[in-house]
Amino acid sequence: MIEGGYYIKARTIQNSAISVQPPHVRETWDYLLREANHAPIKYRGNQVNRGQLFRTYNEIREGMHWMVGWRKMTYSENQTKKAMKFLREALMVTTKKELGGVLITICNYDHYQNPENYERTTNDTNEGTIAEPLRNQPLPDTNKKKKNVKKKEEEISILSSSPKIEEVDVEFYLTKKKKKLTGKRLEAFNIFWKYFNYPKGKAAAADSWLDIIVLDKTICDNINLAAQKEATNRPSMIISGKTPKMAQGWITDRRWEDEEAALSIKKVITKKTKW
Repeated sequence: MIEGGYYIKARTIQNSAISVQPPHVRETWDYLLREANHAPIKYRGNQVNRGQLFRTYNEIREGMHWMVGWRKMTYSENQTKKAMKFLREALMVTTKKELGGVLITICNYDHYQNPENYERTTNDTNEGTIAEPLRNQPLPDTNKKKKNVKKKEEEISILSSSPKIEEVDVEFYLTKKKKKLTGKRLEAFNIFWKYFNYPKGKAAAADSWLDIIVLDKTICDNINLAAQKEATNRPSMIISGKTPKMAQGWITDRRWEDEEAALSIKKVITKKTKW
């Protein structure tokens, strides 16, 4: 038995925004995940539930220290604060200031720390290993020639009837900075690109798309609506001598938020006029 228990890190993290953050951000996330309680406890007079931990920022820095020879090194207070800010904005944690420290909650802790949610991968792997022998596994030795021939024939039959393992190419789009855009984020980007309807600078736009920290269905809907309006207004802009905004700059400037703000103001003016 290994003392101290365990915690799970899903491989899907390689597709999330945190995978390309600086080391102090990634290490802060790992520290919080490692230190979160597996069961509810009382700590310094506070109720700390499963998936939560109670710490000061100094304790977090101390818990992440490393040694260079005899010197103890730690991340700066500013780095720790920036890391926590990123994790909050990415909806990975929530924080609540309490007397003597901060109560930190890991979002979706039960979902990602439940081994049952990973059982399909485990079962598939085990079944594949059991069903098909290793390629370099030696055949058992025997003195009887007939038995040897029979066993070889059976093995050939088994191997020919077993499903062949083929390499599956994961669909991705290579950005200008040579990063891979994959999964749901790639699907969302392709939809946006159709709405934006300006076939220039796609690779650079993909880099800006990866830089959007939080990207859920609501945000994608707002982006696509604003992109469609941008595409509709573009011909009149060109006629009036204006240069259309390329997708990279449009995404980087978060222009869909400008569109939301304009709509909100329009609604307010309309309401006041009617009143």
